[in-house]
Amino acid sequence: MGILFLVTLLFSLDGVDGAMVKSIMQLAPKLLVPGDKFAFQQMIQKQSIFMQAVQNRQQMLDKICPVFKLGVDIMPLVKEAETVSGRSQADKEKMKRIMIEVMETRKATYDSCPATKGIGKISRGAYVDLEKEIVDGIQADESLEAKDKATLAVNARNWLKEEFREKLTDKDVTSVLYKRDEVTYGDKYGLTPEKVQEKEFKKWKEENKIDATKKWGDITLEQKYEVFDRMVGSSGRSNPDVDASQGVKKDPKSRLSRSQSAPSVLKHKLDRHEVLVGDTLDLPGFTAFTTRITLIGVVLALFLVALFLVAPNCFEKSSTSYNLLDGTLDV
Repeated sequence: MGILFLVTLLFSLDGVDGAMVKSIMQLAPKLLVPGDKFAFQQMIQKQSIFMQAVQNRQQMLDKICPVFKLGVDIMPLVKEAETVSGRSQADKEKMKRIMIEVMETRKATYDSCPATKGIGKISRGAYVDLEKEIVDGIQADESLEAKDKATLAVNARNWLKEEFREKLTDKDVTSVLYKRDEVTYGDKYGLTPEKVQEKEFKKWKEENKIDATKKWGDITLEQKYEVFDRMVGSSGRSNPDVDASQGVKKDPKSRLSRSQSAPSVLKHKLDRHEVLVGDTLDLPGFTAFTTRITLIGVVLALFLVALFLVAPNCFEKSSTSYNLLDGTLDV
């Protein structure tokens, strides 16, 4: 009866769900992201998300699909991309259009055959999931300084894109993706950490209405941390146009950088179902259920410990017994 009472009491508790779940989730292991490109590639190739995507994609490609011929569908677009030689705004817009058309056309080609329908979503979905895990891992790595986190986040995004283009993307599509980045960023492998810092610093000044002529050395260390946070956040935001072209929908809230989301969230008063663990737990029912199950486990554990300590005294052989022969009491 005592245990039933405790269980009933625990399921009626309010106000501790958010804090409890936050503490539990913080104990969950995060992805340890190496700073070396080769080590990073080795790490990615061992991730279940990546391995499963490679396996599923290959299984779909191995099936006979006589409906289409790869290459023919996007050949005109590939040739058009080859004619872009400058880096003007018009060239960037043109390459963006070509990139999206290539992605959408190839998706339509694969979707025309039941055996390969949805193959693009498999690859892009895995990319989006790994991208988030990588950024979460970098943010949780307390051994890294803010600047090191920003640098690693930018490099990791470039390495991840390269790995997916080489292992989970058709070669002709990959050539267009590389060309688009070369025209847009000046480098087929994406922006360097230095370039991203410059870009985010400029955006930070505009959003905070700070004098555009102010240089990096003129701002405070705390302000630099804000820019570093923006760099990490931007590294976790996949291209929404590419996501949409492959049928991948991403929660808009998960696209906020840590500098944008964390300070404002921390200022809000928690109600019984809010959880400060990013976007991993949004469901009130799950939050309450998980917290109460945890509390039940703690109470039962304490009950067992108490039982273990008290049991010897409860179950000692009594020195008092009845003499069945004469009905007297032996002591």
